[in-house]
Amino acid sequence: MKKSMKAFVGLVAVASVVALAGCSSNGGGGGSTDITDKNAIAAGEAILAIQQPIDEWTAPGPAFDASSVAGKNVYLIVPSMNIPIFPIVEAGLQAAFGAVKATVTTCDTNNADPAALSSCLQQAIDSQAGAVVVASLPYVMAPNAFDAVAAAGIPMVMGMLGDSAMQGDSAAMSDLTKVGYSTPNYIQMAAWNAMAVIHDSNAKANVLVVKATDTPDTAAWIDYGALPTYADMCPDCKVTTIETNTGALDKLPSLVSAKLVADPSINYIQSDFDSLTQGILQGIQTAGSSNVKVVSMDGQLDVLQGMKSGNAMLADTGYNLFGAAWYMADQALRMMTGGSAVEKEVFPFRRMITTENVGTLELTAEGQQSGLWYGKADYMGGFAQLWTGK
Repeated sequence: MKKSMKAFVGLVAVASVVALAGCSSNGGGGGSTDITDKNAIAAGEAILAIQQPIDEWTAPGPAFDASSVAGKNVYLIVPSMNIPIFPIVEAGLQAAFGAVKATVTTCDTNNADPAALSSCLQQAIDSQAGAVVVASLPYVMAPNAFDAVAAAGIPMVMGMLGDSAMQGDSAAMSDLTKVGYSTPNYIQMAAWNAMAVIHDSNAKANVLVVKATDTPDTAAWIDYGALPTYADMCPDCKVTTIETNTGALDKLPSLVSAKLVADPSINYIQSDFDSLTQGILQGIQTAGSSNVKVVSMDGQLDVLQGMKSGNAMLADTGYNLFGAAWYMADQALRMMTGGSAVEKEVFPFRRMITTENVGTLELTAEGQQSGLWYGKADYMGGFAQLWTGK
């Protein structure tokens, strides 16, 4: 697993530099006007495109008739419904499967507890679920339980992780008639966030990276996304990593403030995801550090509201959560109707929100759930037509 991830991320970072080294210096990031380092210029150009909304929808695969799934029930399994992104994913799945007259049952794994994950997967088997959609919970957490679902002939979608099975996963996890993948590619988004820091700092940042160890995948976003990008594109950057998890958020402010007090030259913090940012911002305030900028992932409403109000947030790379659920539903429906999932599907509606474009967004709960922050593409109408087989 580590070898394949390292290879992927190395290509992401290095290809960005090689392809963009000759580009102009008016790229994205924090809007600095004195960007002169060639890697900082390349990083700015690499993230410029993802700061734009996407207004056109392209079908991820061929059309098919999904009418046969009417009346079936699909299990959604999540780390915790207390994490704000998952109620939006649930609502998106309910809407998507509702369009073909199927239903959704949600199973919460109590902060990604492996035993609870195994129990949820067994419940799906016992109920003869039409499909299982697993969000942000990797195979390695409950391999026997995942294999049991595949053996029972229940299609699975591994969502919000990677785009394919990893080394160490069973053979069934690579069978696209049994298991499909749909991902916003958090590793790539973490690399983009590192590029935002590299660009904004003119490739001279002192970065504190906060890595969440809740699952192997959350750790991988930093290990194989952010850190290799700094190593490849920013040799003059100083990078320090600290670890935390969502079960220890109360300790995060003191952890961050201690690092800032010990090294007042730290001027950027990269967060694994938005659930960590409140603790990070509290730590900055406690340390009295007025020159620190923060980048994060997920695009949660409260974080973007803080960015607009002028707090320490520099950039937050998120994606249309409601829309991502429709893509996961599409993968499930393809298998449920006797076909194969789309190979290596990466969800397209991703966007880096910055201090420069956050003012264009409707920063309300309705704005977040609608997905309009990421563009006006009519994916719902597109899928509704696609699933008729036309």
